[in-house]
Amino acid sequence: MYSDWNENQDADYTTAQGTADLVKKFPEYEYYIKLFYGEWEKMLGGEISETVEILHALIKSKKYKVVSLTN
Repeated sequence: MYSDWNENQDADYTTAQGTADLVKKFPEYEYYIKLFYGEWEKMLGGEISETVEILHALIKSKKYKVVSLTN
């Protein structure tokens, strides 16, 4: 159920369509479903400074090709 929805989002399914699909399945939660995409940035806690330090050290060392994966 949820994993199908999540896989669709990862497969370039639009957020509007994903939201509409969930609202159709769970109309009683429409407010919260729509709130998720409207307010998701508030769930982010900011950078993890230790991870950023490691990233900078890897880049500075020039021993590794550094790439990023975002999701």
